[in-house]
Amino acid sequence: MRRRGLSLMETVAGMLILIASMVILAAIFHRSLAYFNTIEQRSQAAGVARNVMANIRAAALDYPTFAAGLTAYSAASYQIGSFTATTSVVAQSLYAPSTQLESTKTDPRLLANSAWLARVRVTWPGLDPNHAVEIEGLVAEPLRTNPTIAITPAVPAYTAPGLDLSAQLLDAGGNPIDDVSFLWEVDPGTVAAADITPSDRMGKTARLVALPITGIPLAATNTVRVTVRALYGGQPIEATTPPITLP
Repeated sequence: MRRRGLSLMETVAGMLILIASMVILAAIFHRSLAYFNTIEQRSQAAGVARNVMANIRAAALDYPTFAAGLTAYSAASYQIGSFTATTSVVAQSLYAPSTQLESTKTDPRLLANSAWLARVRVTWPGLDPNHAVEIEGLVAEPLRTNPTIAITPAVPAYTAPGLDLSAQLLDAGGNPIDDVSFLWEVDPGTVAAADITPSDRMGKTARLVALPITGIPLAATNTVRVTVRALYGGQPIEATTPPITLP
């Protein structure tokens, strides 16, 4: 028995199925190319963002230009090929030793001048603005060399009801180093009765108060020295006042 050939309707249906399959394959191929192109553009945009972030970090390597170098990247825009990189840099307060330990304190040790938060946002033509590539990072103030503590007044003179002292950490060029906490103590090598209390938990200022002396001749015990200590870059630093005569 001879096999029957395809009818016209079957032939047309087969052609429609074939055409539909080709259209679907073409659409899938087109979407694959578009997806690959998007991945490539995002990869290039990420590279642009990393390069701009590296430039921001390089601008903050030297102390004299630290703040000025970062300010130049505040609300700035750069055209790099077909990509547009927008930058923002703002001061970022930190807590010492940690946010979890300090943020609940009424008098936290707040580091307001040690770090900046830098953001880089990269867009390109045809991109949905909600899908831009964005990176961010903290840029820290560079570590300074040969720091020393300066005590004010340099030659303290006690007057009742107390003597106010302040401490400032300075670098080798005499520039102040902020965000450092200090510990004060009356030199235990002196016999005079005195107490020193910091004004807050950062300890940048403190008050020395003479205490009553009983049973000890005042003439032999009426001077004290005060020592102040700080920790910077993992290294302890200290300074001591000249003898302070108590009343």
